[in-house]
Amino acid sequence: MSKVSKNQRRCLNNKILIVDDDKSILETMSKALRKVCNFRGEIKTVKNGEDAVEEISNCFYNICFLDIKLPDLNGLDVMKRIKEISPETRIAIMTGSVISDDMKRTIEEGASLFIEKPFDISRIKPFVKQVSERTLSVQRVTKQF
Repeated sequence: MSKVSKNQRRCLNNKILIVDDDKSILETMSKALRKVCNFRGEIKTVKNGEDAVEEISNCFYNICFLDIKLPDLNGLDVMKRIKEISPETRIAIMTGSVISDDMKRTIEEGASLFIEKPFDISRIKPFVKQVSERTLSVQRVTKQF
């Protein structure tokens, strides 16, 4: 019988991390992920970059919705740290601010999705579905071993 790799075990659970200092965004996104996107996995919310890095260090997340402007760290720096810690985590950058061309390039290099606030949940649904389906296929393969 083949062993299940560490990366496959880490991907067995569907998990989303939402990072934003705005409580209403955290609550609205959590509800929308459940109701509109039909997400059935675990959703965790944190209010700053340090908590996000700590959370990603302790647990694998399939998706991280990450605000650029956080009270303690620049969201793009947090994105880079998340990619170093967990390269398999798909990152969706969120912002309500105008961003420079340099910032856009940085986002394109590290993020899977860019969302402007206020955002339309219909832009998020296909992204969540795609990542969730990929995770489910890993689960099916792993259960065969």
